[in-house]
Amino acid sequence: MVLSFENEFRLSTVALRFNGIHPDSHRDKRWFIQFIFFNSFAIYATIVYVGFDPLISIFVLQICGQLDILSYQLLALNEVTEQNEIIKKLKTINIKLQDLYR
Repeated sequence: MVLSFENEFRLSTVALRFNGIHPDSHRDKRWFIQFIFFNSFAIYATIVYVGFDPLISIFVLQICGQLDILSYQLLALNEVTEQNEIIKKLKTINIKLQDLYR
């Protein structure tokens, strides 16, 4: 038995019903509000992603810079001769290190 599909396929009106145009585009403006809402969310999501993406590298650079400053402060302790001043500076350096490592 041979199946023949000649003249079987017709263009249906159901397929033409959904052509991508809003049915009441001239009278009903809800689609415009949805369009504005969806596009504003897309722009907001893009800004949030672009702002969040380099955040880890910024934190790493910030901590590296602060550790470098603390190393210079430790090297500057060699020039101090008073015992009390050395203790005060070591306390401030230790407090800054504790803040960095938290």
